[in-house]
This record gives sequence, C-alpha cells and structure tokens, in this order.
Amino acid sequence: MSTFILIAAGNASAQDTHPQKAPPPSITTISAQNEHYLQQMGLTPTTANNAMWAIQHKPHSQCAFLAKTLIGDYTISHVAPDLIDPNDDGETVLRIEKSHMCDRANLQ
Repeated sequence: MSTFILIAAGNASAQDTHPQKAPPPSITTISAQNEHYLQQMGLTPTTANNAMWAIQHKPHSQCAFLAKTLIGDYTISHVAPDLIDPNDDGETVLRIEKSHMCDRANLQ
C-alpha cells in the first residue's frame, strides 16, 4: 500500500513541473487582432472597426465577406506569401473604402 502512495505522489510532482497550457484567446482578443490586420492591409481604423462589427453582427454582408477574405489573406501571406497576390488585396481595400460598404448606415 505504501508503494501505491509513493507512485501517486511521484506522478503529482511530475505534473507540477509541466508548464500549464495557455487558455485559448478570447473572442475580444481575436477581434482586436483581426481589426489590426485589416488596418495593416490598408483599411482606415474606422472602416476596420466597422468591418469587425459587420463580421459579428451582419456576417452575410458584402463588407463582412470581403473583410474575412482580407483577414484570411493576411494570415496566409505570413505562412505562404507566394499564394497571395497583394494587388488583389489592394483592390479589395480600395473597393471597401470607396464604396463605404462598411459604414454602419449602409449595414443596417
């Protein structure tokens, strides 16, 4: 019986030395990160913020669709830059900005 206690104690101490897994990022953190990505792609801060609102509240809108495309392209460009044509993203950014499709008044 004492052997069992020693084994159990040994397992408990071994677990204590392993680093704890970090909790998954919150939705707020991911949204802020994605908003930053949209700004890095060329959207104004206001348009990037409105686009993130559209993704959460009007996910089937053209604004949300194009914003999600830009976020995906930004992410892919850091892993496999040869898969993304930066000119396409620039055109998408201009299209979003010029059309004002992400303005809250146009999303209602």
